[in-house]
Amino acid sequence: MKNIKLTFFLISCGWLYGCHNLEPTNIDRLFAKTPEIKLTIRSSNIKSDDIGTPVYYTCIDSLLIVSEMFSSHFITVYNVNNGEVLNRFAAKGRGPNEFLGIGGIYFSNDYLIMQVTMPNRMAFVHKNDLLNPQPDMQIVTLKEDGLSYLKIAPVSKGLFMGTVAFSDKNKKDQFAFVNMDGEYLYPVDSYPLNQQLKNMPNYDMAFGFQGNLRPSTDGHSALYSGVLHGILKFFRFEENKPKKIKEYIIAFPEFSSRANPENDFYGVIASKESIAGTLSVAVSDDSYYVLFSSQPQKYKSDVIFVFDLDGKPVHKILLNEYVEAIVYSKKDNALFAYWEKGEYPRIDIIKLP
Repeated sequence: MKNIKLTFFLISCGWLYGCHNLEPTNIDRLFAKTPEIKLTIRSSNIKSDDIGTPVYYTCIDSLLIVSEMFSSHFITVYNVNNGEVLNRFAAKGRGPNEFLGIGGIYFSNDYLIMQVTMPNRMAFVHKNDLLNPQPDMQIVTLKEDGLSYLKIAPVSKGLFMGTVAFSDKNKKDQFAFVNMDGEYLYPVDSYPLNQQLKNMPNYDMAFGFQGNLRPSTDGHSALYSGVLHGILKFFRFEENKPKKIKEYIIAFPEFSSRANPENDFYGVIASKESIAGTLSVAVSDDSYYVLFSSQPQKYKSDVIFVFDLDGKPVHKILLNEYVEAIVYSKKDNALFAYWEKGEYPRIDIIKLP
């Protein structure tokens, strides 16, 4: 399949459905009978001058690891106790251990795992090497014969799951299971299709349904959360095989193709009415923290919806500020939140009860 140069989205605002419940309800109604907890963002020791434009986050012990967009290096490592920048690595470029893009970062089985784009690869750095200015990296190239990976994440020991676009336009599969050698094993789950979407080619649906995969800390569960549409799919991995156990849909995406294969271009057109949907997901040992915005083009929120690992609503967190991203620190039992205070970027702390 040809490389993807650009992607746009179109998602219409709508209602939330459970996979076994067709009665419409919005996400606030889903959490109507759960407790509400009000929490306050407190200043951390991380200086605004040390913060660039973070995109992806993960925590390892007392280290906060951030993937930057516009820095000279993709990865910045902070000490969460004193805010000190301990390391920057993964320089931008085409040389050894240099990359052109990062599509996600995760911590699994003692390794920082980076999805590297252009081309799609996975880079592994052991946690004991994270403070090395030039850490040793193991690189695995994803084998993309007949498919192209949009996102890929570690979901079970030695196995990965990715959101994919298949070159076979008639396939309705949404995810792919992948081994440690980057080899495609088999498809996982299908798109939730309505009448309007059922005849769309696979690669159009892949772009319209783009989202992120966030594994649980033990690797036995994962949450898929849609970008600009808010679809949530909860998976369990039994004997290393995925099983979807819950699905919620805010709205079926509505989009039209913007493909031009002759110019190596694929995408879908975005609507100005699209809700922002899931902005960020943080994971503890027993919960997913979903930062969610129901407003069109509002990419920050003061509401976090908390689900257990099986997709059951647990409680809702109301913040005193609007934030753009969150990550969980087990050592601190806290969320670190990225937000802007006036003109200054902040990464501050939300202590959990």
